Amino acid sequence: MAVRTPLTGKVVPFRFRRLPHRWLWGVGIGVVLAGGAVAYWRTHIPVSTIPPGDLYTVGYADVTQTITAPGTLQAPQQIDLSFSQTAGLSSANEIVTAIYAKINQHVKAGQILARISDSSVLPEVQSAQAAVNSAEANLQKAEEPATPQQIAVAQAAVQAAQTALQGAERQYQDALAVYNDQLPTEQTIAQAETQVQQDQAALQAAEANVAAAQNKLQQAEAGASTSSANSLPETIQSDQQALQAAQQQLKVDQQTLQNAQTNLQNDQQQLQQDQQLYGALAAQYPQDEQAYQQALENYNSWNEQAHAGTNPYSTVLSNTQTIASQAYSAYQTLQSDQSKVQSDETAVLTAQKAVAQDQAQIQADQANLTAAQTQLQNLQETNPLSVQAAQIALQQAQASEAQAQAQLNGAETSLKLAQEVANDKASAKQTLDQAKNAVAQDEAALQQAEANLAETEAPPTPATIAAAQAQVQSAEAQLESAQATEADTVLRAPISGVIVASNYQPGDTISSSTPVFVLDSTVKNGLQISVDVPEADIGQVHAGEPVEFTVPAYPNQTFTGTVLEVEPNPEVVNNVTEYTVLTSANNPNGKLLPGMTANVTIVTGTAKHVLAVPAVAIQTLGNITGVYVKAQPGSTPPRRFSANGFHRHAFSGSGGPPAGGFGPGAAAGSGAPAAGSGAAPGAAGSPAFAGAGRGLPAGVYFQPITTGLFGSNLVQVTHGLSAGEQILLVPPSQLAAVTQGGPGRFRGGLL
Repeated sequence: MAVRTPLTGKVVPFRFRRLPHRWLWGVGIGVVLAGGAVAYWRTHIPVSTIPPGDLYTVGYADVTQTITAPGTLQAPQQIDLSFSQTAGLSSANEIVTAIYAKINQHVKAGQILARISDSSVLPEVQSAQAAVNSAEANLQKAEEPATPQQIAVAQAAVQAAQTALQGAERQYQDALAVYNDQLPTEQTIAQAETQVQQDQAALQAAEANVAAAQNKLQQAEAGASTSSANSLPETIQSDQQALQAAQQQLKVDQQTLQNAQTNLQNDQQQLQQDQQLYGALAAQYPQDEQAYQQALENYNSWNEQAHAGTNPYSTVLSNTQTIASQAYSAYQTLQSDQSKVQSDETAVLTAQKAVAQDQAQIQADQANLTAAQTQLQNLQETNPLSVQAAQIALQQAQASEAQAQAQLNGAETSLKLAQEVANDKASAKQTLDQAKNAVAQDEAALQQAEANLAETEAPPTPATIAAAQAQVQSAEAQLESAQATEADTVLRAPISGVIVASNYQPGDTISSSTPVFVLDSTVKNGLQISVDVPEADIGQVHAGEPVEFTVPAYPNQTFTGTVLEVEPNPEVVNNVTEYTVLTSANNPNGKLLPGMTANVTIVTGTAKHVLAVPAVAIQTLGNITGVYVKAQPGSTPPRRFSANGFHRHAFSGSGGPPAGGFGPGAAAGSGAPAAGSGAAPGAAGSPAFAGAGRGLPAGVYFQPITTGLFGSNLVQVTHGLSAGEQILLVPPSQLAAVTQGGPGRFRGGLL
C-alpha cells in the first residue's frame, strides 16, 4: 500500500506494523469518549438566538465608490508686483510711503497701488526741468530776431565802452603831459579840479534820469503781474491735461456701462425665455422631489421586508426620479439666470455712478481751464509796448549814468595824478604806464561790445539754431530720464485682477526678494484644487471624474469640480507616497478664494441597483473575504463542519469562489479539491482557515464572497450571495445573544 506525504507530495510505501495491545485499548477508549462528547453537545448545548439588530437582509442598492483627501485651492496664474529698479533708483532699501490696495481688492490696469520715497530723485527732476527751460530760452533767442530792447541794450554797452575808452585816453594824455612837464603849475591842478566838479554834476544829472526812468517803468508794470503771467500757461496746460484725462476716463466708463447694460439685457431675455420654458417645471420641483422621496421610501421598505420577486416600486421610483431630476435641473437653471441678472444690475449701477463722477470731474476741470484762460487774457490786454519802452529808457539812463561815473572817475584820477606828480616826480612814469594799460583794456572792451552788438543785430543762422535745438533735446532727454526714475517710485497694476497677497505697510523697507503685492487675474473663474492622494488609491483616479468638496468657510455648502490631471511625480510625506491630483473648482458666486483648505471627494465609480452589503459585515479569514450567513428557516446549511472544524474547501483555479458560491444551494464539496490535498496558506483548506466553523451559532456559516465597488457604507457583491439572505453585521465573537432552553449562554467564543 502506498500513501502521499502531505508536505512533499511523494508516494512512499506503507507497511503495517504490529501494535501493542495497550495502544489498541487507548484508541478504543478515546473513540468512545469522543462519540459521547459529540452526542452530549448535540443534545445539551443550547441554541442561541441572534438579535435582529445584528442581522442584515441582503438586497439591491446603488454603490458609489469615492476617495476623500484634503486639498488646497490655488490660482493657476499669479503675478508678483515690485517696484522697478533703474540706474537712478534702487527700489531695494527704499521706504514705503503709501499703500493704496489691500488683500481681496479688485484693481484695474494702471491703478496706483503703492509709493516709495522720491526724496532722492525729486532734486534731479527739478534740476533737469531748469536745464530744459534754459535751453528752450536759448533756442527761442536763436530762432527769433533781436528785439528793439535787446539792440538798445547792446548799443548802450557800445556807447559805455566808447565813453570809458575816451576817459582812459584822456587820462593817458594827461599822464603823458605830466610826465613831459616836469614842473606842473598850479593852473594844471586847478583845471583838474574844475573837470572833477563838472563830471560830478553830470553824474548827479544821470542819476536823476535813472530814478525817473525807474519810476516810469514801475508805472508801466503796475497793471500787469509778471509772475502770474509766467505761471498761467503752466496752469492752463495742467488743466487741459486733467480735462483730457477725465474725458478719456468717461469714455472708458461709458463703454463699461454700455457693456453692463448689454449683458443685463441679454441675461434678462435669457431669464424670460427660461421662465417660459422651465417655469412650470421648476415650480413643480418641491412636489416632484417629495414624490421621489416617497417612492424611494416605499422601494427600500419593500426590500427591507425581504419580499421575493421584483420590487413593484422599481418603475415608480425610476419615473419619479427622472421627473424630480428634470424639475431640479429647471429650478437650478432659473436660479442661475436670476443670479446673473442681479449681478448685471449691480454692475450697471456701479458703471452709472462712475459715469456720473466722470461727468462731474469734467465740469470741474472745464471750469478751472476757463478761469485760467480768462485770467491770462486779461493780463495780456496790458500794452506790452509801454513796458518795453520804459525798460529801454531805463537802460539808456543807466548807461548814461555809467558814462558819467566813468568820466568822474577819470577826472578824479587826473586830479590825483597831478597832485601826486607835484609831490612826487618819481611816480609820473608809473602813472603813465597804468594809463596806457587802461587805454588798451578799454579798447578791448569796446571791441567786445561792438561784436556783441553785431551778433545781436545779425539774423539767426541755421548753425546757431541747430546747436540750440541740440541743447534742448539733450536737456529734455535728461528730464525724461529723471521723470522716469521718479515714475518708478509709483507702483501701478499692469493688468486688472485681484490682490491676493500684500507684504508691506507704510514705513517698511523694501526688500528685493519679497514682492510688494501678488496679483491674480483668474481668482474668480480659474481656481484649481491641489489634492494629495495616497499611492494605494491613485490607480482609481482618472481625468474627467466628478469631484465634490467643502471648505471650512462655507461648511453647509457643497461645491463641484472635475479631475483635470494626475501629476506623475510623487512625494513622500510621513513615509507615505502621495501623488498630486489637480481638479477644477466651480466658483459661480465668487465665494472661493485661493489658499482655502478643501475636503475633496473624488467619485471613482458608481454602480446602480447592484447586490450590496454593509462594509461592517465583511470579515477576513486568512486572505479569504466573506460574511457570516444565517441559514433561512427550513433550509439546510452547507456541510462545512467536521471533527477538525471547517471543511478544507478552497477556491479553484484563479482563487475566486466556486460556481454557485457557498450558499445554501451550493453543493457541499463543489469547487473543492479532495480531502487531504494541499492548500495555499490562508485559503479555505489551510490551517489558518481551519477553525472557522467552531463556536458558530446554529445555522450560521462563513460564506466567501467576491466584492466590487466599495462605497462609504455599502460594498458591491459580485459573487457568493443572493438577494434575501441574512448575514451577521458583527463577527460571532461580538454577538450578545441570550441562549434559549438551556443552562448556558452563547458568548461568541469557541466552545
